[in-house]
Amino acid sequence: MSELAKGVVVLFVGVLNLLIGILVLTRNPKNAINQRFFVICMSFVSWCLTLFLYEYPLFFNRLLWVQLVYMSAILYMTSTLYFSFVFPSVTFQKSWLYAKIYSVSYLIFSVWLMFFTKMWVVDVVIHPQHGLQTI
Repeated sequence: MSELAKGVVVLFVGVLNLLIGILVLTRNPKNAINQRFFVICMSFVSWCLTLFLYEYPLFFNRLLWVQLVYMSAILYMTSTLYFSFVFPSVTFQKSWLYAKIYSVSYLIFSVWLMFFTKMWVVDVVIHPQHGLQTI
């Protein structure tokens, strides 16, 4: 499969997740489960979009796009944690505060580590035989 075809598949999966998220949210927009599932779908859509733009940057550079790919993946993980507190039923209501504090702290630390240090991603190079390589 060609590289462009892989990119198109990634975009297609992102569009499918967008449609699923919208479909679930429109069924009952006030339901907490539907709202949180929509957040998961949107974080996955952002992951797909940033991954495509990392491979085929229309604007900005690949380094920024790979950083945003990682941040989208982190957002996806934290939104899945957020969703797990309401699905299949509301559980651990007392620990929601701790989960929110943990998630926000994790996001802030990840943003600092990703964008303000060279400890996670240093550069993106194009290897002649292996394609894009994140250093």
